[in-house]
Amino acid sequence: MGPGMKGKTESFQFSSQTLLSFSQYYRNHPSEAQQDGYIKDARGRIIRRADEQAIGRKHYLRLNNNRQDHPGDGYNFRGRGLIQITGYGKYNGFMSDYSNLWHDTVPDVLRTPDLVNDMPYAIRSALWFWSSHHIYSADHNNGYNDVLGVTRVVNGGSMGLAERQSAYRLCESIFL
Repeated sequence: MGPGMKGKTESFQFSSQTLLSFSQYYRNHPSEAQQDGYIKDARGRIIRRADEQAIGRKHYLRLNNNRQDHPGDGYNFRGRGLIQITGYGKYNGFMSDYSNLWHDTVPDVLRTPDLVNDMPYAIRSALWFWSSHHIYSADHNNGYNDVLGVTRVVNGGSMGLAERQSAYRLCESIFL
């Protein structure tokens, strides 16, 4: 933490089984899940990493307002920052709205998406996302019981719910 804090880039390191479990594309193309997912040896060590660019092109291109005529969008605009803004639409929205919220130079996150991981943009992209997507509307002052609703608004489902619930409990014990 502190001045060296940075955002984090989303990893697409998935096994073929995981790709099949969440991706309609890979369920329709199971041999490509085998081709693109990581492989582990008998001891559980990864011996071949997942092809993250292929996963971005095949699964994520169809999501998050990525441009269908730009096959790199799914990989290039994967989640970054403190809240993991994801997709061309969000990167473009953050850049377009930036000067309405802050008075310094607008970061060109379309040309240099990794800027979203750098301060102050990692925090500002999270603030922008929270306010522009009205995430607060899923908070009904029910504490822990609101974690599921907020997760659905942020993620569109319940992926990562257990980790968020655990993090909420930890924060609750520290801040409340």
